[in-house]
Amino acid sequence: MLITPTVTSSLTAPCPEPPRNPVEKAVAWMDDYTSARESTAGNFKSANYFQAFFQGGTEGFYLMGPAGVVAGAGSALTGSFVQNKTGSQVLGVICGTAVGAALGTAVGAMSGQPLVNAGVLGGLLGGFQTIRSDGRSEIRDAGGNATMISAFFIDGPAKVAGGIGAAAGARCEKGWQRALIGAGVGAATGAGLAAIGFAPTTVPMAALGAGLAGAVGPFFGPRFSQFFRNLAEDSGKGMEWVGIRTGLARGPIDEKYRNAMGAVPAAFIKEGLRGFMYSDGGLSGFVIGGAMESVQQAHIMFFSDKEQKKEECALPK
Repeated sequence: MLITPTVTSSLTAPCPEPPRNPVEKAVAWMDDYTSARESTAGNFKSANYFQAFFQGGTEGFYLMGPAGVVAGAGSALTGSFVQNKTGSQVLGVICGTAVGAALGTAVGAMSGQPLVNAGVLGGLLGGFQTIRSDGRSEIRDAGGNATMISAFFIDGPAKVAGGIGAAAGARCEKGWQRALIGAGVGAATGAGLAAIGFAPTTVPMAALGAGLAGAVGPFFGPRFSQFFRNLAEDSGKGMEWVGIRTGLARGPIDEKYRNAMGAVPAAFIKEGLRGFMYSDGGLSGFVIGGAMESVQQAHIMFFSDKEQKKEECALPK
């Protein structure tokens, strides 16, 4: 007798059992709120120049002051352009690093900083921002937010080592690979930067902090940013509700415009926190970082690709 195997479609798969106690409900809510929705994933088909400009400019400001905006934005744009045109991120990183080193040296000459240190920092910034300019939001988020973890252990420019490790780890497919590669790249980069004087801490402490950030960043970073992208969508819906009730809006607002409006307060909170830690507690990092991230996140909510709708499970009969 021929037995035909039964194939269970995900469309008819039973729903998982709902959480019962408060702890399970809280965990389930957090998991849902830090997961991508159809309109909040933030992915682009390739490295996006608008994102590269704002990411690089913001990081350059944090690490090198106002003049660093040019070094960070210029190197990120160059690296992203080369990557998009050649299809090689390695070549893009090399070009981004070279341009960053040149612009960093120029910044050092104008600001009176030691030229070698400024050049190394600019090159580090250019390479990192080229990696972060990937079209996939998980890589951008992993690298950018891992620096908040590094900041607990490392002051100064070397905290970027944790972001470099996390961005490298986020490119891997499996979870253990992400953690292992992220930790290894982060620890090695942090130790190297501390050894040449870019961190006012010991080499082992820099390696520990950057390695931990590199290992955790690929998991923490995307969740952290996704929380605020979802908050942006909900904030936009709240603004729409208030607008309709008060007569400021004549009717429902287009989803893209609504999400872009909601991105401003949500992103300001998110990047304000990151900028405050990244710039070692500077108030300017909070204000400038929050403002620039608001523009960047509004652009993501308006122009990023939409995710496919998730297939819903079947309710038990």
